[in-house]
Amino acid sequence: MSFIRNALVTVAAAASVFALATPAQAATGWDRCNPGYICLFDYDNGQGPMAWFQIGSPDLRQQDFDNRTQSVWNRTSSRFCLYVNYNYANDQGAGTSFSGIQYNTNEVNSYSSLKKC
Repeated sequence: MSFIRNALVTVAAAASVFALATPAQAATGWDRCNPGYICLFDYDNGQGPMAWFQIGSPDLRQQDFDNRTQSVWNRTSSRFCLYVNYNYANDQGAGTSFSGIQYNTNEVNSYSSLKKC
């Protein structure tokens, strides 16, 4: 009887180790954007390379994301403005991203800076 019990304990222990070793599924698309951040994506629908911010950037070249934004998800409680020029200059053509909204920009990768507005 104790042999069977020991065998079952060994099998159960081995099964639990196997279950722990199973890798988690990596987030894809929009799901890569964590709460509290505004995320910019290189392609539509949250696809491609991503840059994420909590306060913005006066120059998206610093993050290698200048003129690359095709989609946005604002997961902050703030509104953000996206600008076509560096240092938030010339707000003509700027986009606004409201809290909780994810969208495709329908622009041709035209943003060079962003900040809370």
